[in-house]
Amino acid sequence: RPDGTSLDRIDNKKGYTKDNCRWSTYSNQQKNRSCAKLITYNGVTKNSSDWAKDLGLTKGAVWMRIKYGWSVEKAVTLPKGARP
Repeated sequence: RPDGTSLDRIDNKKGYTKDNCRWSTYSNQQKNRSCAKLITYNGVTKNSSDWAKDLGLTKGAVWMRIKYGWSVEKAVTLPKGARP
């Protein structure tokens, strides 16, 4: 096994079969959890943490923007400190 990785299922609804497993980092495994909330904008799907990282925001900030009524477009495109 490669350093810093553990076995991860590609599709969480399927079992640990050879064609459904891979070596993955802890960070990538967190993104693959069934409870991970994914956001799609302009044909790109990422979790809120990845969108936030792209904008220089804190972890989860994008999801909080959406929770407080921002559109998905504004939540994933406006920089830190912007208002909707």
